[in-house]
Amino acid sequence: MGAAEEAAAVADTDNTTEPQQPKALVRRTVPNALIVAAAAYVVADVEGSRNARKVRGALVTGTLTENHANITTFAKTQKFFISYVHLSRPVRALPTHAVALGHFERVEIVLRARVEQFFKSLAAVETILVAANRKRGDA
Repeated sequence: MGAAEEAAAVADTDNTTEPQQPKALVRRTVPNALIVAAAAYVVADVEGSRNARKVRGALVTGTLTENHANITTFAKTQKFFISYVHLSRPVRALPTHAVALGHFERVEIVLRARVEQFFKSLAAVETILVAANRKRGDA
């Protein structure tokens, strides 16, 4: 019997010895600074995502809303284009012309809805200003 086998036999017969825990179960203390830094990272990531949604909402709808069908459409298209521009991602074949054109058309539709409303509002404001700036005697 080897030394390891003898130690195991003695440990089996001696109920007062504590069994050894596997390394995965050994408790370790995490420095408080690391916990604080991790929590700050999570908060910043969540806040950054929320801010990105608000910026997208402002671009697409003109408000800081985060939930709108056009925002979702724009976000999906934005994600599509970003997947082709970052150098940290694996190189892959470019999309076909038809696929890229479909995404460009989606962006155009979403932004056209926003821009057309702006120019309609601008035209209405200009009409009101012309009428308001007329002298009472002018007709």
